[in-house]
Amino acid sequence: ERQAQFGRHVDPRQPTLRELLAAPSSYAGPTPGAYAPVTVILNHYKRHTICRQIEALQRQSAPPQHIWLCLFASPMARAARAAALAYNDSRIAVFEGEHNFKYFGRFQLALAVPTRYFFVFDDDIIPGDRYIQTLLHAAGTRHARHALLGSIGWLLPRPQPDRTLGSYRALRNGSGGLYVPDAAYDIYIERLLEVDYLCSMWFGEAAWVRLLFREAPFTYATGEDFQLSHMLRKHAAVRSLLLPVGRADKAEWGDTDHALAYGRYSTGGAATIQLRDQIWWHGVQSGSTLHWAAAAAAPAV
Repeated sequence: ERQAQFGRHVDPRQPTLRELLAAPSSYAGPTPGAYAPVTVILNHYKRHTICRQIEALQRQSAPPQHIWLCLFASPMARAARAAALAYNDSRIAVFEGEHNFKYFGRFQLALAVPTRYFFVFDDDIIPGDRYIQTLLHAAGTRHARHALLGSIGWLLPRPQPDRTLGSYRALRNGSGGLYVPDAAYDIYIERLLEVDYLCSMWFGEAAWVRLLFREAPFTYATGEDFQLSHMLRKHAAVRSLLLPVGRADKAEWGDTDHALAYGRYSTGGAATIQLRDQIWWHGVQSGSTLHWAAAAAAPAV
């Protein structure tokens, strides 16, 4: 049932990974000895993945110009700082604070990036070796120009027949949303896909970050993922797109080790799910539309 539900969202006119990489792009490709115009922002609290992430970034075919590490009230700040600086990489800078800015803090830092593009990702994400190059190429094509890019996202549920909005995590009768990709249901992103919001990783123009704060978030406790996609769509007509992948080669994958996410419960638990439902319901009710609203059959809300 989930595969059928997902299939209804797939547009066969959108490119596969190979078609996307073959498409003309304003990005000419990596230049030997030069850094890509990208600032990567990592945020760590307790997870011990900082070394894997830095090494994945150092292996990039299009290496980022800056790697910024946020340690906001982290109980492992000393160890994480020492581990990061031990690489003796001039691109790495560590930002610490005693206050826990939670999920929005890294985007507050992103307001100051000096490069054209920002790339923020969670502490359980290990990107493939050619992922930044793939992002830059895609951003320069007609298919993904003027879009927020990533590899994980949510397709939110359409309104019920009585026009009420259900929970995005509901499981009964396919009434909830879809988290994609989802290997448990053999759901992979094989064509460029528009979603309602990205999660876990976000790549886009640095000038867009300020729109995250164009309207006050419903809460600062969670929901920065929905807020970013929603504000960009509402105020700048910026879509949220998931890049397609090839199953045989993970070099272009954004998330090469999804097992790391299984231990992350920041968006789980009844109280958090209820709060996140309130966030997206509030977003719909305060204006703009979600992806499903582009379909002619979608009822007005």
